[in-house]
Amino acid sequence: MGRDPPDNSPSARTVSIQDPRWDKDVRLNLLIAAAVAELRTATRLTRTRLFVVLAVLTTLGCYFAVSGFHAMGSIEYPRAFPPPRFLISGFGSPMLWLLLAGTVFMAFDIGVRDRRERIADVLDSRPVANVYLLGGRLCAVVLTAWVPVVFAAVAIQLYGVAARAFEWPFGDVVEPASLIVFLTVDALPALAVWAATVMLLAA
Repeated sequence: MGRDPPDNSPSARTVSIQDPRWDKDVRLNLLIAAAVAELRTATRLTRTRLFVVLAVLTTLGCYFAVSGFHAMGSIEYPRAFPPPRFLISGFGSPMLWLLLAGTVFMAFDIGVRDRRERIADVLDSRPVANVYLLGGRLCAVVLTAWVPVVFAAVAIQLYGVAARAFEWPFGDVVEPASLIVFLTVDALPALAVWAATVMLLAA
């Protein structure tokens, strides 16, 4: 008896995402595609823009307030009004807390949106296969909240450089080391942990 010819139909050529034949580039492309799609959705939401604008304006306002208090009170009470150069936590923390609140709303909205569009059951039927979809969405939520932090930090640094160059009455650059630590060690992990926790609880 001869062997049956190989089945080359599309159904036979379908490969599971857990199959080792899946190339790493394909998995990376899935992750990137999910992140890009979620970024487009998140940036269109009014509440996302509201949290971002509110967080950036609050941070800039706190920075100018700290700089103004230092300029007016540091002559008589230098210890009571430290320079803004060393107070990244003073005007960075309000922005981080506001963006953490926004991250909670964005991450929770993913599960609500899936149920509203009636695709939650489909995604839950293959939880392992959809790990790249969830990972891409998590990256999108974190980036949506983290980019405004970077924007505010760059704006503050540029203003500090201009204040030094033109000898404005108040304003100074932030200590670069503390700023980098705030962006990478404080803000980024906090946003990622909060978003991942909310996505896990909302699943």
